[in-house]
Amino acid sequence: MADHEEAEITYILPERVAVILKALKGFDIESAIEKFEPKAFEQNQIYPNIWEEEYKEAFQKDFMEIFEELKMFYEKTTELGKGMIVSIY
Repeated sequence: MADHEEAEITYILPERVAVILKALKGFDIESAIEKFEPKAFEQNQIYPNIWEEEYKEAFQKDFMEIFEELKMFYEKTTELGKGMIVSIY
């Protein structure tokens, strides 16, 4: 890793994983996806720089799939009574 890059490494205890899962299950992803506007992401320079209106439906579909996968990951982790290590580079 180059000197100018920063990394964040942390963890989530099993008890907290369960709390996050509860929040994910209560989140109205359909409503959030309906409100998604690529132009707002572009104007606010949200990384990565890919937010084109013509791909709005594809983004919405991807967000739904990724959200469901994330929720399943938290469900399995909770079932196993495990925590998580999180790293962002």
